[in-house]
Amino acid sequence: MKRMYGYIKLVIYSALLILFYLAVINSTPPGGMVGDVLRNNTDVGIDASPLFYSEVEHMGELEDGVGEMIKQIE
Repeated sequence: MKRMYGYIKLVIYSALLILFYLAVINSTPPGGMVGDVLRNNTDVGIDASPLFYSEVEHMGELEDGVGEMIKQIE
């Protein structure tokens, strides 16, 4: 009987988690300036996620330094 109660809890909590997830992914963007930026990016077709990984200052110099280190190792 305890095992059945555990399975029922698992099913209920899983359903609640799925409903919460669906509610979050179907929500509208937030208001204010953040919402305006998100809506503009969506309308124009801008994928802003690569900006977090590509905005490194002096990347050319860093790449040159890594190249020199690799040459010293070889």
